[in-house]
Amino acid sequence: MSSREFCEKSMLFVHMILMHVLPTASVRGMPRLNRHFACRSRTPAMGVLDAAVSLLSEQPASVSATSFFDPQENTRRVGAYADRVKRINTLEDGLEELEDEGLAAKTRELRERLQAGASLDELLDEAFAVVREAAWRTLELRHYDVQLVGAMALHDGLLAQMGTGEGKTLVATAAVYLNALSGRGAMVVTVNDYLARRDAETMGQVYSFLGLSVGCIQQGMSTAARRAAYASDVTYVTNSELGFDYLRDNLAMTEAEVVLPAELPFCVVDEGDSVLVDEARVPLVISGKLDTAQSTRCASEFGSTPQSRLGLGPPTHHTHPLPGMLRRRSSPPRSRPASTTTCSRKSRR
Repeated sequence: MSSREFCEKSMLFVHMILMHVLPTASVRGMPRLNRHFACRSRTPAMGVLDAAVSLLSEQPASVSATSFFDPQENTRRVGAYADRVKRINTLEDGLEELEDEGLAAKTRELRERLQAGASLDELLDEAFAVVREAAWRTLELRHYDVQLVGAMALHDGLLAQMGTGEGKTLVATAAVYLNALSGRGAMVVTVNDYLARRDAETMGQVYSFLGLSVGCIQQGMSTAARRAAYASDVTYVTNSELGFDYLRDNLAMTEAEVVLPAELPFCVVDEGDSVLVDEARVPLVISGKLDTAQSTRCASEFGSTPQSRLGLGPPTHHTHPLPGMLRRRSSPPRSRPASTTTCSRKSRR
């Protein structure tokens, strides 16, 4: 078997095994005995999963453990997730009986329990059940069991591979809602402005129903608008805009120019292969022109010029690759001289 074939098979992650472990998700309103068959007949994406599982099972011995993927560990983890899904399902009937106000009040209740010392992991079952019910009431979309498993993987910081049409956007809502309960914000990073705006408008209805604020970063927004969007409980943003905001924050002369929060606690990366592999290979380039007044003010505030503080010579052009995981500096905002503002990127999608 070629290395390409091995990679293709070994990259069939969590949900490729899910079909062996979990029953197909149910559809609300149908008799319980008929839900399994109804779901399989009305969900073409499940055919893709079946085909993938069949492909993987042709040569099970060829999928061996690597530093990135251990089939036995994956099976054990999925089994644990499956047990949690069963507990989540037992909460559904009780949540169905709540009025809209009562369901929305669950957010305040969960936040109070979190502040009282409960961990996010302890709140996961109820939070996921609340999101599933809210998604049904606002969008008439109900998370499949396997989608809840995918959300658990995201919450644990793992990679959940899903094909087109399998509901990645809906999967993210459960993990994002749970982590947004802390009040420190949660981000969904995607590849272009259209997807960020579309997902903020559609999935944002679920968060708004549950009392969370939703922000969306788009190209050309003002500093004040960006700061307000990043201050929301849930923020949708493209990898490019997030990267440039990070760079601009580290070029800022005053706190008023900084838009990102002090902490970046949780982020879901949509289209992770594109964002973290393809796009990450292309550096983000940003530069600005420093006039005499700025240089004098910087020298008076920090006791040196930007060039001497940063150990730089004459004004030059600086290139910064976008890191896979962004982390704010603890140092104060700094300025960096150069000629004109430029952006070296691949063509936007």
